[in-house]
Amino acid sequence: MASIQNMYVIVLIFISLMGSLNFIFSRLTYIYSKFTNSEFFNLGIYYSIIGFLIKYISWILSLIYISWVAFLLITILTIIFYPNKWCGRKYNSYGMDAMNNCLLVKNDVAGCEISSEVLNIKSKEYCNDLDYLKVHKFLYLVRSSPNALCTLRDKQLCNTFVDFLKNNPIEADAFPNCSKYSGDAPDDYFLENANNKSDIYLLSLSLTFFCFFTTIILFTLFILIRVNTPIDSSFKINSERLSIFFRFTRIFDVWK
Repeated sequence: MASIQNMYVIVLIFISLMGSLNFIFSRLTYIYSKFTNSEFFNLGIYYSIIGFLIKYISWILSLIYISWVAFLLITILTIIFYPNKWCGRKYNSYGMDAMNNCLLVKNDVAGCEISSEVLNIKSKEYCNDLDYLKVHKFLYLVRSSPNALCTLRDKQLCNTFVDFLKNNPIEADAFPNCSKYSGDAPDDYFLENANNKSDIYLLSLSLTFFCFFTTIILFTLFILIRVNTPIDSSFKINSERLSIFFRFTRIFDVWK
């Protein structure tokens, strides 16, 4: 969930930034086009600042566009190849028990103290990984029946689970409300349907692909307009002086 929230925050920041920069750029070029260069000479240093902004804001926008495409590509690849980080699996009530107990430990709100030496969960995303839950024995912490409650908020159960992790001897009925055999159960036991993805995963995938294809269409339109629109020579930059980095990042520069 945290990675998904971070993605949406980045999208909002990007949209706000692009809107602001495009507005500033459009106003500057509009003002500049109303006058000749000679009329700006009396502005002194402000003339240099205006010229710098008009020529290089477009490069900054191009760099942001390229970074945006790279971000979308990386996001698509992680969604496809690392679905566990995007809530890919759709857990049933048993799977949710294991995941919730893992989150209780991660958030340090379990019924007892569990030191990092016994169990160290580095990120909340790990609690979404069924293999991780299996390795760290959280799959034993699922309800034995639909109406039972198996949670690490119970201090006695929490202490018993710590002993279980330390391989200390425990009583046979140490987990009274928890299933005794779920740790060895197949993955399907914890999933609503092994072949179905969760709703939040499908939503994230759809939004990401929508943003990507919309971006590609806008970039294609941008290139067509730029190729067919004449540009005043005063706005152009001598590309021969630029390094390979600047030449590459000016792909979407309107003054190229």
